[in-house]
Amino acid sequence: MARVAVRTLGQPIKNYLINGDFGIWQRNVGTAGPFTEDTSYTYKSVDRWQHRFDDAIASSTLRQWARVNDAPVTVLTASPFGVGAFRHIFRRGNTGIWVSLLAQKVESYLAAEMYNQNPSGKVSVSVWIKSLTATNVSMTLATANTKDTFAGVTTVLASNKTFTNNGTWQQIKWEGIPVTAAFVNGVSVQFDIRTPAAVGADGTDQELRVSMAQLNKGEVISDFSLCEATYADELALCQRYYEKSFDLVTDSTTPTNVGSFRENSSSGGIFRSSSRYKVRKRNSNISINIYSVNATTAMRIYMGGVNQTASVIVSGESGFAVEAGGAANVDCLYQFTADAEIA
Repeated sequence: MARVAVRTLGQPIKNYLINGDFGIWQRNVGTAGPFTEDTSYTYKSVDRWQHRFDDAIASSTLRQWARVNDAPVTVLTASPFGVGAFRHIFRRGNTGIWVSLLAQKVESYLAAEMYNQNPSGKVSVSVWIKSLTATNVSMTLATANTKDTFAGVTTVLASNKTFTNNGTWQQIKWEGIPVTAAFVNGVSVQFDIRTPAAVGADGTDQELRVSMAQLNKGEVISDFSLCEATYADELALCQRYYEKSFDLVTDSTTPTNVGSFRENSSSGGIFRSSSRYKVRKRNSNISINIYSVNATTAMRIYMGGVNQTASVIVSGESGFAVEAGGAANVDCLYQFTADAEIA
């Protein structure tokens, strides 16, 4: 059984993967299928993690990804989402094998510390996996060729490990990986998890769970730790990349006025409002969506009972301003999401 190290304020960072315990899911807490094959990395649900699903031979008929209340140990945070693990459920075809991939891009300001403040000159990576099938786990550690731009990368280590899982949590480790000067540009960690051959009868559901991913300095994996000392600090790190006005456990596809901004339109029927982020974003290249409190279509503001088209007129690292036109002197309500993630 794994142990959890609780980092106190002022201590060095032990885990350079943000939300390594899969405890924060601001976008949503998962969704059910069926889905088509998804071969592009996108930020679908769990904070700071891109994921995708492939079939190496035949198409599966069902997928689900979701947060599940399970982990090798309870991570000592106060997350409203509870103990976290990433769950992928699939229903395979006649001969299909399945692939689940998770990746995180570590920004240069964090990654540089692994090179500049690392007497060992080594890093180590680990992840915990639970599955009922024999499983291949490939880990790729790579550096960005240009600072915080991952269109081109250089592989530091690509290593595959195979293990037989019996439905209990198992830790997979890659230890003592030499760091390079290119760490200062940013680092990506990718886990490619797949069955080595078709498993189970046709139409049988299979399930994979992933939790407690870690990247730390040193020749061995240390006890698991969050990147920050407390849940509130870990959440703030996530909000540097993605933030919303909705309650944390409410995704943006759920119309609600809880947490919304409320102001009146002018006598001329113009509504303008500015909002400041809880956490300054990593840069000004931010995708902002505005939502009415009673509809799921983006770029709408609720103005006196009517959903009017909204536009962002000013945007920066600290906040934005929004505008819409409609009835004069009426209540106007809206929610927002702001995405500054690393592509």
